[in-house]
Amino acid sequence: MNKKIVFWIDDERCPDWFFPKEFYEEFTVIWIKDYHMFEFYLVHLGVPYEIHFDHDLGNSDMHTGLDCAKLLVQYCMDNCESLPERYACHSSNPSGRDNILSVLDSYKKSLEL
Repeated sequence: MNKKIVFWIDDERCPDWFFPKEFYEEFTVIWIKDYHMFEFYLVHLGVPYEIHFDHDLGNSDMHTGLDCAKLLVQYCMDNCESLPERYACHSSNPSGRDNILSVLDSYKKSLEL
């Protein structure tokens, strides 16, 4: 059985803190700590089954989880792909969380028209 891919985007919090051990029986979780890692995995693996976003990535190049969400939408548009089956934002930055979900939800709604 092929495991479904999950991208966990966070520079500090380990996905093991959030997912129970049983989760890993069905899913392969890739811990992505910055925008450039996200871009690499998106290009090489394609759109995963599920993505969990953090907003404040804390790296020196100033890219955020919002930039990752925008890149995902652009990738989907350029490659005629759908958004992941599931996505969520676990950021403790309320406006960052709202912005990420707004970008993804707006794109999803535009496809439904």
